[in-house]
Amino acid sequence: SKEELGVYFLVMMVAQFAAIAGDLGLRNTATKMLSSSHPSGVNETARFFVTIAFISSLITACVVMLALPFLETLWPYPEFRKYAWLGVPLSFLTINFQMVNSLLVGAGKFRELSALGVGTEILRAVFSVSALFYGFGVAGLLWGMILSRVFGIGLAWRLLPEQFGLALRHPAALGIIKFGGWMYGTSLLSVVMVKASDTILVTYLGTAALAIYSTSMQLPSALLRLFDSIRPVLLGYASSRENTGTDLLVESIRIGAGLLAVAATVLIGIADPLMTVLFSNAYSGGVNIMQALCVWTALSIVNYYFSLNLVGTGHPQKAFVLIIPQVIISIAAALWLVPLFQGLGAAMALIITSLFGNLIGAWVAAGRDGTLFLSLNASHLRAAIPLLALLVGASTIDYSAGLMVGMVSATLAFLVLFRAVTYQDARQLCGIVAGRFEIGSTSEVIDKGSR
Repeated sequence: SKEELGVYFLVMMVAQFAAIAGDLGLRNTATKMLSSSHPSGVNETARFFVTIAFISSLITACVVMLALPFLETLWPYPEFRKYAWLGVPLSFLTINFQMVNSLLVGAGKFRELSALGVGTEILRAVFSVSALFYGFGVAGLLWGMILSRVFGIGLAWRLLPEQFGLALRHPAALGIIKFGGWMYGTSLLSVVMVKASDTILVTYLGTAALAIYSTSMQLPSALLRLFDSIRPVLLGYASSRENTGTDLLVESIRIGAGLLAVAATVLIGIADPLMTVLFSNAYSGGVNIMQALCVWTALSIVNYYFSLNLVGTGHPQKAFVLIIPQVIISIAAALWLVPLFQGLGAAMALIITSLFGNLIGAWVAAGRDGTLFLSLNASHLRAAIPLLALLVGASTIDYSAGLMVGMVSATLAFLVLFRAVTYQDARQLCGIVAGRFEIGSTSEVIDKGSR
């Protein structure tokens, strides 16, 4: 039922927030430090991160356990009380799973990382479907997640046994903690910004409303994860066009926003039949929510680029400052819109937050360069404006396949007309994927742009 599925998403939300809170910025810090460490010191650095992550995950699990009575009072749903305790092992395993992913990135094992990601997702699906088949319901879904995390950590241990061990001391410990502090604050506030709508939604309207909203979020979230997996390709393409410094940032934002806008446009067009096929007619009320979240996906990646650039060029404190006003806007918008429009209001709050966040990000990245500020805004607005127009049209008319095809075609035409995406983008990106260009790591591309 929707109520049971809502409980699953609620437990996952608690576990995810706890994992970010207990991460201490270690995941991103480990990726950067291990990627730039001298080969002779990589294993020592990795063991230090593994040790701190393990200790932090234990403390986080204890805190979640102590917080369960409060959470069960805040959300007094019988099913939630029954399964809330599973958030304890989930938070513990998620922190350690994120760390082993960082170890693989730091070691340059991107193929193994991709295999690990695919393998854990397939295993989770197998566990979950089997558990549902035998009638375990929500417990089966949560145990599927737990067992897949255990498998992922074990496989990473097998791949990098020399990087697993205890090491409480490190010569650069103070620098790691300082850098990680800014990353921790940024990650924590990012989760608050995105999850504020979920929290307000379930508090006001219950688990059934959260189930519809979270189900509608699945495809947009998958789109973001897909983009993250091909991020080095996109950055490599921007770099291959001989852009340097600020030009690289402008091109990266244009390409990222443009490609996601194309994907979001297609998803908006097929959202109605897709929701029915994937999740049944019971979730048809989430069609407009999914469409709005697709727009948010294309907008949010721009902010992601701003943060990535600031961190990669050694300014994590600016990335932290960038997120603060967005958290305030997100909470205020959700408090205003969720009571009025329910799940759609939550999605609208995210869109508003991303639009303002992109303006703030352009201002922070540009500094006193007015021309750069305008270029950065133009690079993402050329994708945002056609998308927003399509969303308004799709939300205000009765669904018609023919009319929707026309609206999607017009939007794609405007994306090309506004040069959000170009033929050259498609041709050269295909060449990169086929291996014509050598793609470096994200940090290498950013470092090139900063020089």
